[in-house]
Amino acid sequence: QYLLVASKKAKYKLVVQAEKQYRNNGPLIDVQLYIFDENKRFICRTEKNSGKAMWEWEGQLDAGRYTVIPFTSGTRFKKRQETQNHEETPLLERFPKIKLTREFQQLLSDVYGKVDLDSNGTLSRKEFNLFNWRTSGEEVADEEWNVVEENFPLKNGELTLDGFLTLHQMEAEDNDGDPSELKVTVQAMGYS
Repeated sequence: QYLLVASKKAKYKLVVQAEKQYRNNGPLIDVQLYIFDENKRFICRTEKNSGKAMWEWEGQLDAGRYTVIPFTSGTRFKKRQETQNHEETPLLERFPKIKLTREFQQLLSDVYGKVDLDSNGTLSRKEFNLFNWRTSGEEVADEEWNVVEENFPLKNGELTLDGFLTLHQMEAEDNDGDPSELKVTVQAMGYS
């Protein structure tokens, strides 16, 4: 993460661009910046795609200190071939009871690793908030984080992988096995 100091209230432009990676001539990966104020409230993210794997945000910032967090899902963008026959991987099994498929659990484990920015094996509230912003565009409210703390496995006050998977299992059950909301998570994190 980075610190951005705005010396005065003014219009600012933030731009981030992916760079070619060593020995990889494939498409560039997606990358965005998330900006939070001193009170850890979400302010904005670079959401306008300017082309060539560049993302930007332009707008008014008050004088102050801001936390800037770069994020990528690791997705490499390329044109889809028209003749490609794409069979959708099921996210849920419904019998004898609703549960996440092994493939979906593996995908969620991969997502978890990408969101664990400090690589400590758990998600802090800040990291979980970033995941929530990426997948729903909403900040995690105090009462929602309290529900996480009370109902899901934590380690040192941070969400474990088991807790993350359990949370998605509960979401599947709450939606009576309808995978629509889970598909939004999958797509928002750059998977298809």
